[in-house]
Amino acid sequence: YHLTKDELNILRDIHQVLKIPHSSQEALSAECTLTLSMALLVYELLIQKWMVLATQTIPELSHHINVVLQKLQNYVREACKTHIYALAMSK
Repeated sequence: YHLTKDELNILRDIHQVLKIPHSSQEALSAECTLTLSMALLVYELLIQKWMVLATQTIPELSHHINVVLQKLQNYVREACKTHIYALAMSK
């Protein structure tokens, strides 16, 4: 089976979307001691990069990216409310 040009382009777009969290995971797993403040920073960078993809690079996938963005933003917002986050940021 050979992929059509359109199918190949769609796969490239999906690869671009998935490459961002993969890079984020690699950055987090490279640290010997993962800190909460580092994890939240990586999440913020992930959000920024996905926003660029959704609005500028691949607007055709913006609906799908925005669904994930909303979940991630809610997670980060809730994490920032915890006492552990405040303690981690004060160190």
